[in-house]
Amino acid sequence: MKNLSEVLSSLMSEKGLSSSELARQTGVAQPIIYRLTKGDTTNPQIFTLKPIADFFDISLDQLIGAKPLRARRPLNDKAIHLLNG
Repeated sequence: MKNLSEVLSSLMSEKGLSSSELARQTGVAQPIIYRLTKGDTTNPQIFTLKPIADFFDISLDQLIGAKPLRARRPLNDKAIHLLNG
């Protein structure tokens, strides 16, 4: 099972994002994102993790490594409506 720093680093790499770009996209301060990716933060707050999980469209459990990334969150009604046109 992966941990938060591994999952976050992998997601950022997958999307080609730096910590400063992720900070701009999520509103989470860049030093916090940097510490999360390095594993320096052992007990991050929910209001720090939620915008990151939302940005990557994953659950908090997936972000912290408790569930695999393969099991993406199900589409909500808005997403289904957009896909159906």
